[in-house]
Amino acid sequence: ITRHFLASVSADAQGSQTVVGMKLGGELFSATGLIVTARNYLEIATFDSWGGHQIPPFVVGEEVRPSVLEMEESRTTPPP
Repeated sequence: ITRHFLASVSADAQGSQTVVGMKLGGELFSATGLIVTARNYLEIATFDSWGGHQIPPFVVGEEVRPSVLEMEESRTTPPP
């Protein structure tokens, strides 16, 4: 209870999010990256987390040629 209270009165966590959209073979794909810049309440709220997924920097309108394309077969799973 104490940890939850302290987290609720702490400063918000801050981050920078990047969303990249690509068109490959007529199909649209997207990738999202998140970098946590200030953990703040996350230092206290160990039950909460922001998964930081870094992606390379991109410029708007930049053309990218992928070096490898892989297709993985998988199935959707229900939420926990």
